[in-house]
Amino acid sequence: MHHISVVVHASDPMTREGVAVLLATCHDLVVLPSGSLGYAPQIDVVVFATETVDDELLRTLRSTTQPSRVPTLVIAQRVNQKAAEKLKMLQLTALLNRRTLTAPQLAATVRRLGSPAHEGRSEHVLHDSLTTSNTEFDDREVDILRLIARGQSTLQVAGELNYSEGTVKNVLTKINKRLGLRSRSQAIAIAIRAGAI
Repeated sequence: MHHISVVVHASDPMTREGVAVLLATCHDLVVLPSGSLGYAPQIDVVVFATETVDDELLRTLRSTTQPSRVPTLVIAQRVNQKAAEKLKMLQLTALLNRRTLTAPQLAATVRRLGSPAHEGRSEHVLHDSLTTSNTEFDDREVDILRLIARGQSTLQVAGELNYSEGTVKNVLTKINKRLGLRSRSQAIAIAIRAGAI
């Protein structure tokens, strides 16, 4: 059986441990300590788990993965458009949405990136739902859409959130206008796809 060596980095210790434990349950994946990146002779895949791709992460990616050309997987919740372009310039191998990623998808992606057949290939798996744009929702919009999705009327939502009914309707109208939608149902569907609710 071919074993794939993986190094996991994360924005916090709990996330790193969670990703490492998920990967360690797969018998063909060997999770190395996070400090191994510069020392291990054979690292097949590097995984970075973070909430947001920012300049600090981009600097880390440049310094740790660029020289060695190790296939790199970034798991993120949000990536702004500027960061997405910089990730492409770094020849990032894969970027997956943290909100919707499942353990089997994670393991399959690591296996694919670590397979000998993948060596030297660069893929740009940048999911549209990750890039923040006009489909990002603020906290108030999320609260309102979540309650509407549960079947509550605008009057009920207003009462629960201590807003006027007019405020709730204005928020819904602004969402529809910003996203070019015609109904609340469409707004709810986009919020669900974006992982906001």
